[in-house]
Amino acid sequence: IEQFNWNPKKISVIKPNVENIPLQKVPEIDFNDNKFHIFYPANTAKYKNHELIINALKYIKDSKPEIYKNLIIHFTFDSGLSNNINAVLINLIKDLQVDEHIKCEGKISYETVLSFYKSCDLMVFPSYIETFGLPLIEAASFGMPILAADMNYAREVIGDYRGVKFLNYKDSKLWAENIIDLYNKRIKYKPYSINY
Repeated sequence: IEQFNWNPKKISVIKPNVENIPLQKVPEIDFNDNKFHIFYPANTAKYKNHELIINALKYIKDSKPEIYKNLIIHFTFDSGLSNNINAVLINLIKDLQVDEHIKCEGKISYETVLSFYKSCDLMVFPSYIETFGLPLIEAASFGMPILAADMNYAREVIGDYRGVKFLNYKDSKLWAENIIDLYNKRIKYKPYSINY
């Protein structure tokens, strides 16, 4: 409105219709281990900020190796795809030697995404540009702890959810410390339901 001098009466903010997820019907994933599983459902656009999570994992590896050995991060991109951004991320993962603790799941179905929400211990969402971060609502509906970028879009979507912590999207050490904290607490929250 301000930038383009638009008439505010010609603009409507319409939040998406979010379906209630049948939590009981979503199958769990048996990871068959006692690891702490972290999920980040996102493509590899630069603003999705995967580098922050990779650097946070490296910080944990160096400062808390006993916790690091029990962490698995699930990304939803394919490590075999050879576009520029994927190559940068894969090279960073290899250079920091954290590849044993990152699983690139590739593109997965919506049903599988729901199973990850139900089965993982934490969702991270460090993206610094979003319209409406739908994964935030979906993860909160399962009562997952969430670490999210401290951005207006995230606060608008789940600002009143008890299980979210908003963090500076540039500070990988801060994210690492909060991952360590949640690893030690191992908590779930009351499932969050929105009512627009």
